[in-house]
Amino acid sequence: MTGTMMRALAAVLRKECVDNLRDRRTLLTVLVLGPLLGPMLYAGTMGIAINRQIADQDQPLKLAVAGAANAPDLMQFLQQHNTRIESASADPAQAVKDGKRDVVLVVPPGYPAAFRAGLPAPVELVLDNSRESAAKDVNRVRRLLEQYSRSITSLRLLARGVDPRALTPVEIEETDLSTPRSRAVL
Repeated sequence: MTGTMMRALAAVLRKECVDNLRDRRTLLTVLVLGPLLGPMLYAGTMGIAINRQIADQDQPLKLAVAGAANAPDLMQFLQQHNTRIESASADPAQAVKDGKRDVVLVVPPGYPAAFRAGLPAPVELVLDNSRESAAKDVNRVRRLLEQYSRSITSLRLLARGVDPRALTPVEIEETDLSTPRSRAVL
C-alpha cells in the first residue's frame, strides 16, 4: 500500500472512532450493557441447565425391558437403583427409531442358562447414538449394568474362595470435591 492510501485509511478510522465516542447509545452498549448483560445471561443459562441436570438425576429411570422374566435378579437390582421397569413393545428397535423409547434392554431366553453356568450372560441395549437427548438415559443404563456385572463378578469369585480384590492390583483412591451443581456443569 502506498503512503497516501494508509493516511486515508487512518483518517477514516479516526473519524469513525470519534463518531462512536460521541454517540451515547454506543457508549452505553459497549461500556455498560455488554459487560453486565453478557455474564448475567450466561450465569442464568448455566443455572437453569444445572438445575435441570440435578433434577434429572433424582428422577427414577424408566427402562423398557424385553424378557425381564429371564433375569429376575437383574430386574431387582435395577429397581433398587431407582429404575422403574416397564415392559417393552414387541419391536424394541422400532420403538427406539420412532422415539417412543430412548433405550430398551433386551434379555434373551439364553440368559438364565449362561448366567447359571457362570458364563457371560448376554443382554442387548437397543439405542440410537445419534439422539443426544437419549444419551443421559443410555449412559445411566450402561453404568447400572456395569455395576451389576462387577457385583456378580465379586460374588462369583468369593464363592470360589478368591478375594475379588485380586482383580485390582492397583487401587486408585480419589478425593472428589465436586458438588452436584458443579458436576452438572460438565
